Amino acid sequence: MQNLERSFSNMELGSVPILQPTYVGHIESEIDVFTVISACLSGKLSLVPRLPYAREKDEVVRNGNIYVYSDVCTGQGEWEDGKEWSEGQRMHGLLVQNHSSDEEGFIKISGIYNVNGVVHRLISYREVKEGFFTPLITEHGKSIVLTTPSRDDRFWTDLVCLGFVGFRSQPHSRRLRST
Repeated sequence: MQNLERSFSNMELGSVPILQPTYVGHIESEIDVFTVISACLSGKLSLVPRLPYAREKDEVVRNGNIYVYSDVCTGQGEWEDGKEWSEGQRMHGLLVQNHSSDEEGFIKISGIYNVNGVVHRLISYREVKEGFFTPLITEHGKSIVLTTPSRDDRFWTDLVCLGFVGFRSQPHSRRLRST
């Protein structure tokens, strides 16, 4: 009987892979949100297929994690990560909320966008220590400065399609050769 219970709990925990973020970086503006959602719709990035399970909630709140999901795919609306967030402020069309404890401080940025009748939601986490945004530290102890989607060269064509061509300088300057 104990073996059966252990097998069942292992199947329950091990059969579903851990929820992975859609993108790792930072959201600073609505243009970043549009860029990530556009990349999801074009297949460059993947929508999150479900909301986090209770056992995953501590893992989703990580510096740089960005999750995008649609209400249709998940069957649910509100993102739950198990943290208590401030009421939040609207800035540039985004909802910015704070969470802090003795050990850590985070901001959560949320955006809700209706694309062709389907509601897409974006959740972004950013760690803050002593008023500064902290870089991402890899498991090997290396520090990585995270970029924003609108500065990521992989999404340049998405920015062009969205009409944000003048938002940033072109990724590669090209000079005409004289003959």
